[in-house]
Amino acid sequence: MLGILGSFAEFDRERIRERIHTGIARAGREGKRLGRRPHRVTDDDLTRTAHLSQHEAAKVLGVPRSVLQRARAARNGVGPEATFAPIYCWSRT
Repeated sequence: MLGILGSFAEFDRERIRERIHTGIARAGREGKRLGRRPHRVTDDDLTRTAHLSQHEAAKVLGVPRSVLQRARAARNGVGPEATFAPIYCWSRT
């Protein structure tokens, strides 16, 4: 009995997967962009909000704080590796 239910679930999951791939392919053919909208922070925006805290500046610009943090780090010459957690080497040597 459980084997039959499992095969139905597997079949249904495959149909869902096909519909998702068909929809993504159609969106690509129509030229629609998938995902979140990009946030642009210009140098003028950074200069205008330099005296504000990150929270206040992000609110004024209408962007998430993480976007503002990355823009400020890029402007100050800090590479993207410094804005993320450090990479640890797990290999045993």
